[in-house]
Amino acid sequence: MTRINFKKRTLTLRTSS
Repeated sequence: MTRINFKKRTLTLRTSS
C-alpha cells in the first residue's frame, strides 16, 4: 500500500508543480 501512496503523492506533486 505504501507504493501506491508514493505513486499517488508523486503524481500530486507533479500536478501541483
